[in-house]
Amino acid sequence: MNYWLTVGTLENWREAFQKGNIWGLKERQRHLWATLLENNVLLFYVMRPIAGIIGYGTVKTKFHQTRPLWSEEIDKNEVIWPLRFEFNIEHCLPPDKWESDKLTTELLRLPLKMSFRRKPESRTC
Repeated sequence: MNYWLTVGTLENWREAFQKGNIWGLKERQRHLWATLLENNVLLFYVMRPIAGIIGYGTVKTKFHQTRPLWSEEIDKNEVIWPLRFEFNIEHCLPPDKWESDKLTTELLRLPLKMSFRRKPESRTC
């Protein structure tokens, strides 16, 4: 089982949930998207000012899309994140609890330059 830290802004997460629980990756992230499998676990991480995990879910299906979906893509009339996947939400805090009830740890204080990364499965508790 793979675990993925799915990193986005407050606006990214709000829009992902509004658009039917869809996330996307850039073409340069194809190697990551290729290893993403159905039922892999996703940790929903919101960057500043939240800086924590607000929920988790699982990958439902992957697909490639050539039609703009998100606000930034629609505004630019171009597809920025064509490598998409739909996800199920297993648990997510209500937006008004994101700041106060988020999950955070020093282990998450990684250089978050990538918006998507696989976390190795831990074999210890």
